[in-house]
Amino acid sequence: MAADSSHVINWFWCTKESSWSYMRLLDEIAPPQLVTCDGDSGGLKALRRLWPNTPVQRCIVHVKRNIQRATGLHPTSPMGKALQRLSFELLAVDNLDKAAEWTVKLHQFGTVFSAQLKARTYVKDVPFEQIPKSKRGNKKWWYTHDVHRGIYLQLKKMSQHGHLFAYLTQAKEGQRLERTTNSLEGGVNSQIKQLMHAHRGLRDEQQRITCDWWLYLHTQLPDDPVEIAIDTAYNHSMGIRKGHLR
Repeated sequence: MAADSSHVINWFWCTKESSWSYMRLLDEIAPPQLVTCDGDSGGLKALRRLWPNTPVQRCIVHVKRNIQRATGLHPTSPMGKALQRLSFELLAVDNLDKAAEWTVKLHQFGTVFSAQLKARTYVKDVPFEQIPKSKRGNKKWWYTHDVHRGIYLQLKKMSQHGHLFAYLTQAKEGQRLERTTNSLEGGVNSQIKQLMHAHRGLRDEQQRITCDWWLYLHTQLPDDPVEIAIDTAYNHSMGIRKGHLR
């Protein structure tokens, strides 16, 4: 679904988050000033095709969680501790000067840990039972610190594409742009989950209709549900009468 900070804009039912599904969601919406998203590959692909000139902001909370997932809550290695500090400092950025300082620290991380990021472990040097299952097969080597390397390369790519601080660089004077998807997660997704839990006895189609109603009523200018029900009942009645006359 797509939403601004206070209203649902559009939604689309799908079985997976493919670029095709995201395009069906977004193709009826005019390009906004900024898109804040969780970084799903299908969504990013759809954005590049539909709104190539629209800046993208990656949800800072999701970025921090990805770093934390890689380092763990209590990292012991210097590289893990440095990444964790970067994640904490990322949340503290609230102006362009701090954004520039953080970007410099990311570059310094790549310089300080250059050797570790390039280090390789060769299959021939490791007993088979100690080789991670994901590294077995036809691999001859893997990056020794592949998890930390992967996170660093993701951060570097997002930084180069301007996806970390677009909420600052694209904001006009006095304007506040969203840097997280919290309003969508807490204001919409969690509400729907609670609604479905409260009505968990409904059949699948009934659950879908219930979600549709909730989402519609949280758009910016929904019609009166009572009037909609009256019109629906009237049209249904007229259809029955016409069918009877035929």
